[in-house]
Amino acid sequence: MQRFSAVLQNRRKKPQVHWISPKNLLLNQQEIDLDQFRSLLHFQLKNLELFFLEKLLFGNTLESLGITVDFKALKDSGDTTTIWYSPLLGDIWGNEDSNKLLKKLVGDGTLLMHNGTELVWDMGMAETWVADNHAATCQTYCATHITEGSSSRVTEEAKTQCLNTRTGRRHVFVMPGINTLCIWSNYWKGTTKSGTFKEILHIIPFRVSRLIFILVQVIRPVITLYLAEHSVTADNRLALKTTYSTNLWATLGSTITPKQMYRAILVFLRSPNAEGNIPFNFSFGERQYWQFIAAVQNKHLPGSPKYRKVEREESVGDRQAGRSGQTSHQHYAIEESTIDRDPGFIEHYISYSKKWHEFWRISTEHGKDDQYFV
Repeated sequence: MQRFSAVLQNRRKKPQVHWISPKNLLLNQQEIDLDQFRSLLHFQLKNLELFFLEKLLFGNTLESLGITVDFKALKDSGDTTTIWYSPLLGDIWGNEDSNKLLKKLVGDGTLLMHNGTELVWDMGMAETWVADNHAATCQTYCATHITEGSSSRVTEEAKTQCLNTRTGRRHVFVMPGINTLCIWSNYWKGTTKSGTFKEILHIIPFRVSRLIFILVQVIRPVITLYLAEHSVTADNRLALKTTYSTNLWATLGSTITPKQMYRAILVFLRSPNAEGNIPFNFSFGERQYWQFIAAVQNKHLPGSPKYRKVEREESVGDRQAGRSGQTSHQHYAIEESTIDRDPGFIEHYISYSKKWHEFWRISTEHGKDDQYFV
């Protein structure tokens, strides 16, 4: 059985992709038009922002709430060791931005009221709100999965942490000089055997990072108040706090499972387009998507920069100072970065993520002509 398995693993897989034209390919005999895929992605992002506006923020835009999305203002220190440190979330029980939403909802009487001593929730509306937040979280995960570059494995993304814990460091960071979020993972499916990790950096486009900001920074603390009071017992409040503080993709009081993520991707990719048609009405799930994204990468993103460590040649300045280029690189004039890796590693992944953003026609950072619906 071992020999048979080894033969199957080492042999070349059967062909699954055939390019009809630079913009059309057959994947397992199912046609995919790249323009249609790009159009569907933009349509989904627009609908998702409108869903945030109508269902999660009850018609309030970030501007009307007085909330500004400026990731540089989060001042990420790069800390990966201090327990509970998270520049994105702060305190799960409330921050400046979540308090603005809470004050607005209390003032409008939309979702809850304040009777002088405690918050009184509209239970039916609150339960609907929690369910809508779950749907929005799943859709935002899909948007992140598709736009971050060559997508991570779903089992890896299910473990994404937004703060440091005793068992592992956080994965959500803000890079100096780039006004958006990034995910620096340390995961490998062979870790249990090898005892080592693979570290990979993905840059998330600003438009999608805004949605993550709304979910985690603005809405999550308010939802946690409701769940702690009405959905869990006192004994389970600590577990609720830990889950919602730790995991990026947390909803309904727990972390989204890989199975739920697979299902969300399938639904996202089989959704109707702006004309009401379903352009990819076949089983376009994660397994097919990985084949699709590899085909697009090979066809349209060739010649991507290979990872090279910073050159170690000795400069005249280093020689005059009596040190080697390696010594200079390791110990002198180290550039500030929240990612504790050499500049070659960082530039490599930033460049490649930007190539994908350009291909999808989504800005890496906020552009002067970019508009949002929430």
